[in-house]
Amino acid sequence: MERFKDAFYQPFLSDWQNHENWDLSGAEDTTQRATKIWQKALTEYEAPDVDQAIKEELQDYIARCKLNLGHNVPALEPVYF
Repeated sequence: MERFKDAFYQPFLSDWQNHENWDLSGAEDTTQRATKIWQKALTEYEAPDVDQAIKEELQDYIARCKLNLGHNVPALEPVYF
């Protein structure tokens, strides 16, 4: 039992309680549980410290990609059904 916590993957979204305990604890479905998880992650998010030079390089790269978006892509021919 000492290795159980680390030996097996325990999904963070699914609820492994039996039906009675799940019902008594609010009977949250997967969508409700997922919503709570992403909302909590969003409120607790802290942006990582990134060197200013790297930020500028990334912003320049994104700007260049936006300018080139769609260039050199062959036009799609219409599909008739």
